Amino acid sequence: MTAKLRLPDEEGKDQPKRRPIPDHIPRQEIELTTGDEDCARCGGTLRRLGEDVTEEPEYVPGRFIVNRIVRPRLACSGCEAFTQASLPSRPIERGRPGPGLLAHVLVSKYADHLPLYRQSRIFERDGLDLDRSTLAGLLNVIRRMALREKLPIREIARRTGLSRNTIKKYLRAGTIEPKFNVPARSSKLDPYAEKLAAWLKTEAAKSRKQRRTLKQLHGDLVALGYTGSYNRVAAFARKWRVERQREQHTTGRGIFVPLSFRPGEAFQFDWSEDYAVLGGERTKLQVAHIKLSHSRAFLVRAYLLQTHEMLFDAHWHGFCVFGGVPERGIYDNMKTAVDRVGRGKERQVNMRFLAMANHYVFEPEFCNPAAGWEKGQVEKNVQDARPRLWNPMPNFPDLASLNAWLERRCMEFWRETPRGQHRGCLGLGASGAHAAATCLRRLCRAEQARVPDLLDQLRAQSLQRPRLLCQ
Repeated sequence: MTAKLRLPDEEGKDQPKRRPIPDHIPRQEIELTTGDEDCARCGGTLRRLGEDVTEEPEYVPGRFIVNRIVRPRLACSGCEAFTQASLPSRPIERGRPGPGLLAHVLVSKYADHLPLYRQSRIFERDGLDLDRSTLAGLLNVIRRMALREKLPIREIARRTGLSRNTIKKYLRAGTIEPKFNVPARSSKLDPYAEKLAAWLKTEAAKSRKQRRTLKQLHGDLVALGYTGSYNRVAAFARKWRVERQREQHTTGRGIFVPLSFRPGEAFQFDWSEDYAVLGGERTKLQVAHIKLSHSRAFLVRAYLLQTHEMLFDAHWHGFCVFGGVPERGIYDNMKTAVDRVGRGKERQVNMRFLAMANHYVFEPEFCNPAAGWEKGQVEKNVQDARPRLWNPMPNFPDLASLNAWLERRCMEFWRETPRGQHRGCLGLGASGAHAAATCLRRLCRAEQARVPDLLDQLRAQSLQRPRLLCQ
């Protein structure tokens, strides 16, 4: 048997291993019997087969004891029926600590204000290893009884042997191990806090090689009359950097990113790198993925480069296949679209890309850096396209025939993929893939009212139109 105590459903990875209860601790044997000498089933005589022994550490004020609960296993000699006394109820279900030990830990913590680590050291002097994490697990038993089992305070007091005032005090604390609030204390750096914050902001705007070190800033503060230590200046600088980083990550980001979209509301765009055999040679391709956020309809086109011409051509083909232009497009911070990434959602958009967005009358939106989940649909489309389209490696004589095959395959996937079963999906019905374009046309009438013949222009334009936007 072991002395490591913890709740049955709380198993941490860094919990210490159980150690055996030392042999020098006195044992008190308690034998539980059913009280019957004859079998309750057939009336035969019961004979002793063996016994189950459970050791639980208990605490008597001033010393530890271990209750050895012996439960003989009895079997009937006539019908071989098995019987055994059940274990008594415990404060912690399937736990080892006795009520006295649990009461001692709680009273020492909340009545005597003895921290858990000191209690652990006291127990260690008696040769019993009860670490701090084990004791913290014992404290959770009251919250479990009150919040999960919905037991009244009177019943909890009866089971644990604690006073109702102690239980109320622990429940009001609201934590497993309450922490004391540290009062605010004045610092020698307080009169120079604004000056130091201004210096840190100025140095952050400089290049790394031109910045002053914290030791230099500390020396400048000493010259102004500061008498505190360098460690206080370093701690202030660390806190300032954390707050500045948090401010940069939250400024202008809004509250949430919607996971469902209205029909015709948005599309998502991304690039990927894949390989195909063109004209007998293995060629590395830059693949454009454009996907409607509501209906999940998508188009994949392959290019040799990721230049503006290729970017505009991918949009032109996508809008032609979809039959309309959504209200906004969601992108990452690719260099062909964003010249500079500012704070939060501030972006310096490339003029050529902005001209293309103004021509098709949609609003471009850009994800936060390293936040691919904000356009997770097209990210998933990139992942799914590899086994669908690029494995095994396609073999075509030229790029035009490859893109024609990719367009046909994308439209086939529209028809094969069931839709309309989840919130935010568009049912294609009998019309197949063209239902998405039909619904998109209907929902883009507001844009068509501003640009009446936009769709006619899309169909009439040649593949040279994107290049005209670059001129």
